[in-house]
Parts: sequence; structure tokens; C-alpha cells
Amino acid sequence: MSTPIIDPGLPVSLKDMDNTIIDTKTIVLETATSIGLFYVLFKTLASYTTHPRFCQAWQIDYSVALDVANKSISSFFATMSTLTGIYVLLTFGGNYYSNKAITYMMPLAMGYFLYDMYAMHQVYRYNCFLYIGKE
Repeated sequence: MSTPIIDPGLPVSLKDMDNTIIDTKTIVLETATSIGLFYVLFKTLASYTTHPRFCQAWQIDYSVALDVANKSISSFFATMSTLTGIYVLLTFGGNYYSNKAITYMMPLAMGYFLYDMYAMHQVYRYNCFLYIGKE
């Protein structure tokens, strides 16, 4: 019989945990840095997926090629978030548990969310541009 990762019968007390205090400057800096890194990753990947040879080989237009780049980065972020969640669940209450993983993942997630709104707008804009151009 396997034991549960977290015993549901035990209450979780925040005062028993290692409280990590991070100032606002650190959160804003990490969020801004993650926005920049996701944007650079998007532009780099989009330069490959929007290349005419790539578009011709896959028979896709520019907006779909941008969407491929955006969804590739989304899958990278989803994998990173899942691995962080698995780490937190497996180490919760143990010797290796650190709430710093959660503390540092949240500004990264905020940065990803803001980047993703921009990237989805780019895809939408080019999709509208191609749709209007076909009329």
C-alpha cells in the first residue's frame, strides 16, 4: 500500500514553514526579466517558424507560423510549471522542501502571462491582416 504524498489528516500551519521574504523590487525585477526572456525566446523562435522556407514546407501562412512559435513557448512554460509542481508535491514537509520554488515561480508566471498576452495579440493582428488582405 502506498502512502499519500501529503497526509490529508494533518493541518498545515504557515508558522511552521520557512517563510521567505522577498522585497517588491525583486519581484518586479524577476517579472520584468521573465517578460524580456520570453519575448526574446518568442522572437528567436518566430524568426525560424516564419521563414518562407518553413512556411512553404509546412504550407502555413505567417500568422499560423507565429502561433506555432507561441504555442511552443507555452508548452515549454507548461513543462516548467509541471516540474515545479511535482517538486513541491514530492518534497512538501520533507528535508528538501523549499517554498522558494513557489516564491520564485510566481513572478516568472506573471511575466509569462504578460508576454503571452502580447504574443497572442501579435498572432491575432497578423491573422486579421491576412484575412482582410484576402478580401
